[in-house]
Amino acid sequence: MAAVSAHRLTIPSVGKSSGHGFLRAVLFSYRVFNITIFSLLVIVSFSLIFTTNITLHPARRDVNFQHHLHDAHTRRTFLQDVKPEALMTRRDKIMNEVNDHIALVHVETALSRKIKLENTKQVRVFAEISRNFSELLSKPAYRPN
Repeated sequence: MAAVSAHRLTIPSVGKSSGHGFLRAVLFSYRVFNITIFSLLVIVSFSLIFTTNITLHPARRDVNFQHHLHDAHTRRTFLQDVKPEALMTRRDKIMNEVNDHIALVHVETALSRKIKLENTKQVRVFAEISRNFSELLSKPAYRPN
């Protein structure tokens, strides 16, 4: 079998860029997506485990209950024990937290945009300074002896 060369496995680049930055961005976003989905799955699993009460039917509460474990049913209890007024205050608190988090996301987004603009400005200034320095070095009067 012929070995596949490494250049066939790379993503073709567009323009002057090598394409590695795009590949890294795609892989990074894919990893972030996977981590987010996995963490949400774990949180939902734990919330279901800790808010679920497993009880057996009253007729099945004998010594050999392991044989009848498949007859067990689950019952959600956390909403039965809470009064409606408490649910409303809890909902209001959660909504306030959600609104606070949304505001934080907007502020952080604005700050990240500002920082990105500042960074691109600094890169542009550095590129201009390096071009000027290269032009100075190319002139015979400014070459070091």
